[in-house]
Amino acid sequence: MEAFKINRLKEIIRAVSDLMNTLGVAVVSLGVLWGLFGFARG
Repeated sequence: MEAFKINRLKEIIRAVSDLMNTLGVAVVSLGVLWGLFGFARG
């Protein structure tokens, strides 16, 4: 039973870190696009 909990926790942590990676990439991409847009306008 303990092992099951630990595995579940590991799965959740992995899913969260994947989500964080995806969000990080999205935020960086938006930042770059925003920077290019501002540079092109200014």
